[in-house]
Order: sequence, then C-alpha cells, then structure tokens
Amino acid sequence: MSEQIHDLEPMNPIYLTDEEGKEHPFEQLDYLKLRGNEYVALVPIRQQEGVSEEDGLLIIMKVTRKNGTDTLFFIEDDREFSEVAALFTERLSEDYEIQNDGEEEVDVIE
Repeated sequence: MSEQIHDLEPMNPIYLTDEEGKEHPFEQLDYLKLRGNEYVALVPIRQQEGVSEEDGLLIIMKVTRKNGTDTLFFIEDDREFSEVAALFTERLSEDYEIQNDGEEEVDVIE
C-alpha cells in the first residue's frame, strides 16, 4: 500500500490520502537516511473535538521519489522496520516517550 505525500517540509502538514481518497493531515517529527533509503516519522494532527493531542501513533514510512513525486510506503520488511524504528525511537526519546511493540505504528506520548 502506498500513500501520496504532498510536502516533506517539517513545518508544514503532510497530507496522506487513504484508500477511499480522503486526506488526513500529519506532522513530520523526524526524517532520516539509512543506506541510501529515506524514512519519515509522522504523527496524526488531531483536528476533532475531544481527541487528545498529547498521545498519538508514530507512523514510520519509507520515502521514494519517482518522476519528481514523493510517495510514502509502509515498510514491509520486518528487519528493516525494526532497525528504522529503533533509530527513530533513540532520536525522539529525548522529547517523547516512545512505546515500540514492533508493529508498523509506534505509540508516542508527549
């Protein structure tokens, strides 16, 4: 499954389009390069009343560029995901409490 990325600027929301064509805003918390691959760590921007902005899911995705367009993919390889998640966890742990259970999404508690 792939998601379209409209902007990789850290200060601007990133809009991912789901399978039904609905856009969802995300904030980019971190970005890294590892062995020639690029990855982003995103958290959903809460825009609904009654939803806490303090806790969220850290979504880690791989970035590919093709014909000038950035596309995000979930990391399919378990070993690759574990390595990238560990790096993001280490980098972000000073500012966030990270709970990594080895799944595609990692809990972030501000």
